[in-house]
Amino acid sequence: MTVAVSSSPNNWGPAATILASLSVPVYVKNEQAGRAYQALVFPRAVKTASVDTADTASKGKSDNDKNSEALGIKLSNLDMDLEDYYALLGLEKENVFASEKQIKDIWKIISRICHPDKAAQGTRDFAEKRYKAQQKAHAVLSVNDTRRGYDSTLPFNEKIPLARAGTGDAFFKVYGPVFERNARFSEVRPVPLLGDEKTDYATVDSFYNFWLFFKSWRDFKYLDEHHPDDVTDRFERREMERKNKKLRAGKKKEEAGRVRKLTEDAMKKDPRVIAEKKRIEDAKLFAKSEKKRLAQEKIDNAAAEKERVENEAADKLKQEQANRKQQKEQLKQKKKLRTKLRRVAMSVRAGVQDEEEVDALCAGLEIKELAELCKLFGAAGDLEEPLPEDEKAAALSMFAQRLAELKVKEQEELDAKQKSIDDAKAAQDAEDKKLQWSEEEEAHLQKAIKKFKGKYEMWVKCCDMVQEINTARTLKQVIAKAKSWGH
Repeated sequence: MTVAVSSSPNNWGPAATILASLSVPVYVKNEQAGRAYQALVFPRAVKTASVDTADTASKGKSDNDKNSEALGIKLSNLDMDLEDYYALLGLEKENVFASEKQIKDIWKIISRICHPDKAAQGTRDFAEKRYKAQQKAHAVLSVNDTRRGYDSTLPFNEKIPLARAGTGDAFFKVYGPVFERNARFSEVRPVPLLGDEKTDYATVDSFYNFWLFFKSWRDFKYLDEHHPDDVTDRFERREMERKNKKLRAGKKKEEAGRVRKLTEDAMKKDPRVIAEKKRIEDAKLFAKSEKKRLAQEKIDNAAAEKERVENEAADKLKQEQANRKQQKEQLKQKKKLRTKLRRVAMSVRAGVQDEEEVDALCAGLEIKELAELCKLFGAAGDLEEPLPEDEKAAALSMFAQRLAELKVKEQEELDAKQKSIDDAKAAQDAEDKKLQWSEEEEAHLQKAIKKFKGKYEMWVKCCDMVQEINTARTLKQVIAKAKSWGH
């Protein structure tokens, strides 16, 4: 791009100074967009969209016009109550349950269709009064505090069902509407519903907890008996405010008592609560009876156990007595057989045996063996008459066999006793060997005592040091060895 610059005027003089030169041209690429561009490129699509948009707008406008017309007709009643704010805004059907959005949206329509400038000449006065009342209604209902104050002045049925009403199957039909009616004053939303007979008990319990601690926003300012704004004295104004506050607090307390009584009456009549109480009572009775049964069972078991122990003790005593009697009889019998064996063994019939051997057999043999020998020697017969040689030989053979067995048994007992003594001695020697300290162990112990003397857990540290040499060395042994050195 070329730019022509004219020469400087002659009257500028030599003091003229050039401050800056022209910059290099910058090229920018523009993106084509917009409705005109779209219409140029896609003429058919734009035309179709324009038609659809026009139809939709026309339809919406038609619906809004119909709604506005119906609302205008409803609000043109010359006998309407100008103190009924919800009716003035066309919300008499929604009433206190109208949402903030509904109030906001309908005011846009009302401010347009109910303006006095649009009223006919004959209804101008009514339109002005109505519009002022509507403005006031909108101002009051648009603010939460003022709306609650107004809602509190509206007629409200405070009655609660009588004591004989709402029992049995009629409970839900009678109490459901009452709770729904009182829910309008709840600060907490949403308000739980009463439900029906199929509602689980956890939900029922939550419902009654909500209503027992019900938080009401109901405002009783409209009942104030004094008007502080009418007086100028501040002390008198404060006294009026105090009295009004006391009056409101009393009404609040009365309202809370009414709601609580409603809730408590409902709980007494609610078939679900009654069924739950019965279930709990039955559970308590069952637990009580079960506890009683278990206690009785414990007593019975203790008595049975006592009886069993006593019977076992009696049986044991009887058995011990029988055993003692049997032992006594066996000793008596054994003594008798020993006497017989001595007599026959020392008689001619047995050939006069060695007395020491006979005494050894009498002391070592059992009853059966003693009886057998006595029988072989014929102790019941005449001891002066010798036995036949074959019988005598058999008897003496048995005598010698029993004597040999007895000696073997005595020797085995002696060997076992000696082995036990030897084992005990070997164990003691091994233990003594363990207790013996090597020179290396003693040197480590002396070094440890010198290193850890007077320090915390001295002997434990000394034992650890000695165990580096002998892991079997115990703390007790370490202390005993140190004490033997006088430490």
